[in-house]
Amino acid sequence: MSSVIRLKSKPKNYKADLTGEYSFEANEEFNSEAEIKREQQLKYEKAFQEGFESARQQLQNEFEAQLIKKAEEFYRILSSFEEKLEDFDSTIPEVISKVSISIAEKILSNQLENKSTIETTIRNSIKKIIGANDILVKLNPKDFELLNAGNIHFLDSSDTKIRFEISENIQQGGCFIESEVGNVDARISSQLEELGRIFKNYFSSNE
Repeated sequence: MSSVIRLKSKPKNYKADLTGEYSFEANEEFNSEAEIKREQQLKYEKAFQEGFESARQQLQNEFEAQLIKKAEEFYRILSSFEEKLEDFDSTIPEVISKVSISIAEKILSNQLENKSTIETTIRNSIKKIIGANDILVKLNPKDFELLNAGNIHFLDSSDTKIRFEISENIQQGGCFIESEVGNVDARISSQLEELGRIFKNYFSSNE
């Protein structure tokens, strides 16, 4: 009789359920990958925002610098314009004086060859000399010819002596009178200069 005892029993199937463990690991891996992507996205957005702000600030600084530069240029132009206006205002009296003198010269040039012009000039100049016994009238050669042709007498009193002297330095239409009591400058150039001074004084007093 054998000493071996055989036990009759049905074989049992053992199954290990590992899905829970694998599922946990897969979820952890998925969550880790999603977290990395999210962090990368946040970093990208942060870098983009920082870059955008930096670019915006740079553009703003450049725009402000250009704006300041344009404002300075405009101020310089405006200042230059104001200076030119001031210069123009200061030259107006001189310009008007020159124009007025030029007009007067044009008018006089049409009257210089008229005998009555030099005659009137000499008579008015002699009236300014009171008590003179000897009068010397310097005048242009052309005016001297006009007076000789007319045989004109300038004084009613025979006590005063009038002499005439021809001078090329005297412009036609004017004269220069010398006497023992004083001189009278009735030259055209002197009269025009006096006219210019009158205009300048007028504008200066009205500034």
